[in-house]
Amino acid sequence: MLSQIERFLSKYPTIIQTIAAISTFSAVITSLWIAQASNKPKISAKVSAAFPIYNDPLFNLNEEKTYISIDIKNKGNSPIYLSTYSLYWSAHPFTNMNGLITTITPIPEKIEPGTNATIIISEFPYICKKLNGFLGSRFIHLKINFLKLNIKLQNGYIFQAKICKGIKNIIIRG
Repeated sequence: MLSQIERFLSKYPTIIQTIAAISTFSAVITSLWIAQASNKPKISAKVSAAFPIYNDPLFNLNEEKTYISIDIKNKGNSPIYLSTYSLYWSAHPFTNMNGLITTITPIPEKIEPGTNATIIISEFPYICKKLNGFLGSRFIHLKINFLKLNIKLQNGYIFQAKICKGIKNIIIRG
């Protein structure tokens, strides 16, 4: 059996060398792709309701009010960098505008790997009023499905935060 394999291999050395070269090239390309993918930022973000446990005079948070917040978790291997205007609303294709967000709590400049940051965006009644104005009053039940909160990192990557359905329903009722 081994002699037959040896005889076959001796008849076609060029084909075997070509296959070996292709497999080596494929291994190099795969390792480069994996190395590049490991350095890309990976985040998960969720927009939800926030209920302060105590009054915070520093940020003017009241425990009797409901706020909307975003929780950003860095799931990558490198730190992510945010700027002051990293967060904005979009509702493409219904509007080509982007609604920049000013937040109550400051946006952190850097989020280390494996950590998260919670940012209080606004009070519920205020954000509902602003988003209803942003989306317009016509067909709001359709437009709300296209509402996205985007996070733009300093290196140009853009991620979309998941918005809880309960928040979307509250925004519709305004």
